[in-house]
Amino acid sequence: MSRLLVVDDHARDLEASASLLARGGFEVDCCVEGAEALERLHRDPAAYDGLVVDIFMPEVDGLEMIRDLRRRGYRGAILALSDVPVYGRFEPLRVARLLGADAALCKPLTDEVFAVIEKLLPARQAA
Repeated sequence: MSRLLVVDDHARDLEASASLLARGGFEVDCCVEGAEALERLHRDPAAYDGLVVDIFMPEVDGLEMIRDLRRRGYRGAILALSDVPVYGRFEPLRVARLLGADAALCKPLTDEVFAVIEKLLPARQAA
């Protein structure tokens, strides 16, 4: 069973994402703050097969997390989430991919997430 860390500062979105992923057969841990998630991943990068992270969060946001983790050589899959696909001229999902996210989806998550994660995990584990 693959273990995922889900990070979102909105409790409702965090619970919805975590529940959906757990129903899909994933072992899920949750964080409401980017700083806490980074601390966990810095302490034990191999603890999780993948990270599911909201882009817009206070203090340490998802883009900062992605940049930090990839700079440190984090090898797990990263799925970036946003409920705002375009903000003016800023495309957060595109930027997340450029910074090292393996995939990016709009919230709320749907069953399509299973195919995305199942595709990402073996590719990342082989890298």
